Amino acid sequence: MNITKNLWIIGVIVLMIVVVVVLVVRGTGAHSTEKSTKTIKIGAIVSLSGAASTNGEDIKKGMDLAQSDLAKQGINVEIDYQDDATNPKDSVSAAQKMLATDKPDVFVGPIWSFLIDAANPIESQAKIVTYSPCSTSEYINSKSDYLFNGYIKNSLKELPATEWLKSMNAKKVAIIASQDSWGDSHMEAYSQAVTDANATLVLTERVPFGSEMNSLPTILLKAKSAGADAILWTGYDDGAAVFLKKMHELGLNIPVLGTDAFKTVISNGNVHLTAQDKIYVFDTERSNEFDAKFSKAYGVTPGECANTAYDGVMIIADAVQNSKDGNIQDYMRNNVNYSGYAHTYKFDQNGDIKGGQWIVRELK
Repeated sequence: MNITKNLWIIGVIVLMIVVVVVLVVRGTGAHSTEKSTKTIKIGAIVSLSGAASTNGEDIKKGMDLAQSDLAKQGINVEIDYQDDATNPKDSVSAAQKMLATDKPDVFVGPIWSFLIDAANPIESQAKIVTYSPCSTSEYINSKSDYLFNGYIKNSLKELPATEWLKSMNAKKVAIIASQDSWGDSHMEAYSQAVTDANATLVLTERVPFGSEMNSLPTILLKAKSAGADAILWTGYDDGAAVFLKKMHELGLNIPVLGTDAFKTVISNGNVHLTAQDKIYVFDTERSNEFDAKFSKAYGVTPGECANTAYDGVMIIADAVQNSKDGNIQDYMRNNVNYSGYAHTYKFDQNGDIKGGQWIVRELK
């Protein structure tokens, strides 16, 4: 009789354990289903017109590609694009509009520093994380615990610039930098590179934003008169075409290390390289997988920050789904360790990625 009673008790206990396990498993399953079906809302303030439009179109394509890949995994991402026309006032209006209508989980953009400075105070006041795929804190005046940047710091250009100057056997160097925070973020690295390469700085010129078309012809004449045998440049798309055309006009066939703007104007057909040109740009390591994926989707090779935009959407999706109590900011700062197409993403106290590496490529 006691044996029967004991067996009955054991049976009841086993049944209770089974019930508890089933409930836990079902609860876990319900949680997983909720995660996978949650619509992640991204408010994207991207320059699809104006001076930054080429950059903006590449960023949009990268984001759209990530959205498509996430959809294949059952993760729903909704992106509300607002074109700020590379105008700070429109950046502000776009942020206000999205906050007033359908508040996003995360903002992406604006994409250039002076646009970020205009809109980010509004985004941060709303306590919404902003991811900027093409910036670092070095040239953003608006500081915020909610701002995270996907670009490699310009200060890390010092070593590759030094090695490039040495490889060019440069002895007299001209630095032409934009007169803004973007140019400021290069100056120390460029100046130190000239020193480390045992070269002499024969010309330093700062060019106000928007005045390159008028200023560069005269500045290049100065560089030629100073006997510069290499140029370090930080300019923009408008200036790149003028820069190359004036180089051709002057017969100034010296090596130039500049920004991706050279690549943009050449690929757009605005200007063509000659056999004598020695034009180099800073670039990041390229992912053949991403390049192939992007080219298949759009029929063109990815431009600057398309890969960091793609990676950013992937990071955002992970953060929104897995952040504790919806604290996306805390998750981004302390839990992100994502190996993306551009680089590995871990964010420091300034919201910049830790590390990263610039390489120098020659345009042909």
